[in-house]
Amino acid sequence: MKRSLILLFAGIFMMPLFLFSQENSSIACSDGIDNDNDGQIDCADADCVGLPNNGCAICGDGWSFADVLIEYIPGCPLADPDPTGALGVSDYNGAIVDQPNFVFLGQGGILKLGFTNNILTNSGDDLEDLWVFEIGPGIEACNLALQPLDSFTLAQLQLLGIPDINDDGYFEIGGIGGSTSGVDIDGIMPDYPAGTLKFNAVEIVDVVDDVCWGGTPGADIDAVCALRSIVLDDGDTSGVLAGFEVYPNPFYAIFSVKNRNPGQTGEATCEVFDNQGRLLLSRTFIDYVEVDMKEIPAGAYFLTIRSNEGVFQDKLIKVD
Repeated sequence: MKRSLILLFAGIFMMPLFLFSQENSSIACSDGIDNDNDGQIDCADADCVGLPNNGCAICGDGWSFADVLIEYIPGCPLADPDPTGALGVSDYNGAIVDQPNFVFLGQGGILKLGFTNNILTNSGDDLEDLWVFEIGPGIEACNLALQPLDSFTLAQLQLLGIPDINDDGYFEIGGIGGSTSGVDIDGIMPDYPAGTLKFNAVEIVDVVDDVCWGGTPGADIDAVCALRSIVLDDGDTSGVLAGFEVYPNPFYAIFSVKNRNPGQTGEATCEVFDNQGRLLLSRTFIDYVEVDMKEIPAGAYFLTIRSNEGVFQDKLIKVD
């Protein structure tokens, strides 16, 4: 009897660990972690492949999905209460009412999603590079814009005359609608070798074609994935150099930079730029610095660290 009670209490104690270590949700299937310790990660795990809406089959890898919400501006008085529903692997289950596994934009609404463990890039061919899971009986019209990751991509966009209509660092690349869910970057920016154009965020804008009515007005977005992607390793996502550590990233208001080898690098300068190349702030430090960006809008930015060892860059993502 005593042994049975011990086993019972052990089972009750372990149950929360079991429940919270499954790999069967949109976020858990896109984080690059073996959450249930079965030796299979993300779309290689049968639980993730079994999610509705066929996301793993279309995109191949869980980490290729957008995984951070940068901004949501509803186009109707009725706003989606959980705009993070567009993050991670697609998981729409066919429901006709609002659910936390998709986001409705409203007429003219805006959704900006970022990639933190991968980079959206061009394939160098005529195949689609970006896929938007717009759900419902038909694909509602949306305009798409991309945010460049580096100065080279930014310069090419400007050279080709691709507009940044809102002057927000996102460059318009066309749209989806009808039967079109994907976009070929090379069709808009041709003749670049595969992997040379790099983007870290996408903006989806609903095309106004109706009025604000119903429970989920405007386009309904379940997920977004990079069909052509470069995966980032830990060094790319957590810091700009082996000697420097940047954390947290993404961040809400303040991020920190720690110099692991101040005796070697000496004084360093931390600079933050927007996607137009404008310097937003600069901090000089030796060991450690906290950078306050509470007054700066959510979005993706470029971080530059200058020291006597050279100049190093990384991306920063600020979320609401």
